[in-house]
Amino acid sequence: MSFLDELKQESEAKKQIALESTQTRMRIEELRMAMVEEKIREMYQYLNDLAKQLNDLKLPLYRSYYIEGLGQDIKLLQGDYRASIKNVTIEHKDHMKDILFGFKCAADKTYTIEKDTPAAIERQKDYLWRSGIKFEYAEFKNERGYVFRGVFTVPAIVPVSFLISGDFDTAKIIITSKNFNMLVSSEYVYDPESINGAFMDEFAKFLLDKPNTFTKFGTRRG
Repeated sequence: MSFLDELKQESEAKKQIALESTQTRMRIEELRMAMVEEKIREMYQYLNDLAKQLNDLKLPLYRSYYIEGLGQDIKLLQGDYRASIKNVTIEHKDHMKDILFGFKCAADKTYTIEKDTPAAIERQKDYLWRSGIKFEYAEFKNERGYVFRGVFTVPAIVPVSFLISGDFDTAKIIITSKNFNMLVSSEYVYDPESINGAFMDEFAKFLLDKPNTFTKFGTRRG
């Protein structure tokens, strides 16, 4: 065998190793995606059924929220549960990736918040927008066109949501909650292997303020 043939053989061997490495990586990515997607599917089926049952039961579960500007805690009834799924298209194929599970905490009341400076008005607007709280706004100006008073009409409704996302790159499940008990967001990361029937039952108890061990699962992010 000539020296050139040896070089050609070495080159072909390197190409084969690279091809096998790429195929192995792609297979691992496919398995990772399949595992995460299967857990997302299981969780959606559970939460969709849970939403239906809770909407039928109409449990008398109340939560108290402090809304900036009101100066008091307000007591709201938890209800109107919903679960929806969001797909993502990867290489012309749809995959289950996100679940949005949520409910409303509400009362048949409307509150009024008044602010008397443009800066205070903008802070109040930003706070309500970030919290996802709907409102109507009216402003009053003097003869020079200067805003001297802003009035916010706020229905007693706080939207609560749990975004459950499958991270195909890291093979993790991420649950981001918003406005659960307080007007803040929290994010936890879970291994797919930890998500099973017992996990979902503890999650349901957690949502309904029943004794649970849900907080032992997952790692808080941020």
